[in-house]
Amino acid sequence: GALLMIAMSRRSATNFFWGRLLRSRLNTSALESLRNPTLVRCAIWTVVGWAAMGLHAWAITRPLGAAAGDAIFVSGAFALAWTVGLLAVPLPAGAGLREVVLVVTVGALIGHEAATSMALVSRAIMLGNDLVLSLLAGLPSLLVTIRNQRRFAVEPGVQPR
Repeated sequence: GALLMIAMSRRSATNFFWGRLLRSRLNTSALESLRNPTLVRCAIWTVVGWAAMGLHAWAITRPLGAAAGDAIFVSGAFALAWTVGLLAVPLPAGAGLREVVLVVTVGALIGHEAATSMALVSRAIMLGNDLVLSLLAGLPSLLVTIRNQRRFAVEPGVQPR
């Protein structure tokens, strides 16, 4: 994905690619905003994000028997499992399928029982992370709603103007 974004950072490649894919739905003004610096920044953040998730998976497998040199293998297995789970549209967040791919791939390295533990711990951490971040993201909206309800509250028996 990151390599595609860098390749698409050239204006002619971007216009050709999106023009072929979207034809009549092409929004040229939006396309113009996707210039070189924007796509390069996006590619960098994508790589950083995948590296962090790979390190997350490796940190869990390390005490289960993975060696320091296995970080790239475990990161690749995690990326594969995440992608397969993402492509399984009927399953929310690839539930179950992501874990199966992790057990099969990482299981070859640390054993299937340890890989099952790794997959379940990873899912629990990701779920907890999603819950905390979604609550934090929704908190400002909740506070504004509460403030507005208090500000515009009508006392019982009083007619609003």
